[in-house]
Amino acid sequence: MSTITAALAADAAFPFRDALLDGESLRARLSTLLGREFDRCDRRRATYHPGRSLRVLLDVSAGGEPGLVSARMFAPGASRSRYERARAQTNGVVHDEELSTLFFRYPADRKLTALPRLADAAPAGTTTHVVAYAPEKSVTARAVDGGGKMVAFVKLYVDDGWLRASRVHAALRAQSIDAPAVLASLPELRALTIEPVRGERPVDADGYRAFGAALARLHGLQPVDARRFTRLDPDSLSAAARTIAWIRPDVAELTLTLELALREAPPGPARLACLHGDVHPKNVLVHAERASLVDLDDVAGGDAAADLGSALAGLRYGEIVGRADRASAQALLDGYAGESPLPGMTSLRWHTAAALLGERALRAVTRLRPTGLAHLGDVLAAGLEELG
Repeated sequence: MSTITAALAADAAFPFRDALLDGESLRARLSTLLGREFDRCDRRRATYHPGRSLRVLLDVSAGGEPGLVSARMFAPGASRSRYERARAQTNGVVHDEELSTLFFRYPADRKLTALPRLADAAPAGTTTHVVAYAPEKSVTARAVDGGGKMVAFVKLYVDDGWLRASRVHAALRAQSIDAPAVLASLPELRALTIEPVRGERPVDADGYRAFGAALARLHGLQPVDARRFTRLDPDSLSAAARTIAWIRPDVAELTLTLELALREAPPGPARLACLHGDVHPKNVLVHAERASLVDLDDVAGGDAAADLGSALAGLRYGEIVGRADRASAQALLDGYAGESPLPGMTSLRWHTAAALLGERALRAVTRLRPTGLAHLGDVLAAGLEELG
């Protein structure tokens, strides 16, 4: 049993869950299934909803040749019909009936059927290099010209998210928000070609001040999309708490105490602002003391404190695991305040606590993040501390 799964409660829907998360035994299993000797099998990403679904993305190597393999586990007895369906629409899928799991050799994907045509969405004369891949959901790649220069990003979607994202990008740029331009839309592939933005992730006080200022400018707009931000709503937080408490019973009491404290002291009403919806340093690029916001798929309307609370929760999590310090949080708030008044401190602390539960703690479970799982109790305790 791996250190990741040692503290997880059993999941009756996926009795072989732990076998799919054990890299060494999985390496041997894949070698047999795919008829190649793999010398490396590392988990790049996992998406786990206890009792409902389990997907894993693996970085593999055979004879020094790197590749990607995605896996989708089903309840016992349910994988055969899924395999027959997948085999009819894509090559590169194999069935492990013992684990009730389908394995897909990239670019095969159960739902992203346009993935083998990723290069068709890139500018002519470029090659594509995958930088982010969420199996059955989306893939993002760099498009690089013959001289090694990146000329665009290409993103494929499983649904009409490409159309929504294209409209959001255009609406934000029309209101002078620093956001990348959509260079091309390809409806038949459900794909966008997006301009690359100059800059680096914020790493110091100046970078976080620019980050805060960019958020404030975005929040100054009315929502540009009809969707509303609901991740920190009471029902969402309750569902998050139930998931964490079920799969990690050792922190169940702490989880439910935090959820109850949040429910008993909700923030008051606030002006509806345009939110980024997925605020963290990876989605911010700073150049010449100005920040651009990227990855705009989750833009929605909501309370500005939700975006700020999410960012602060991310920094608090970083502090807990040794990757950030409180100076970054203060710089973020200072940058925001330089452009627009901050939300009230009570609301800001509530949303930070809510994001520690509904984002940081929950994702430690649903993404099976070793560091987050190891510090899960500390993350939840930090949420209670925010509420005083």
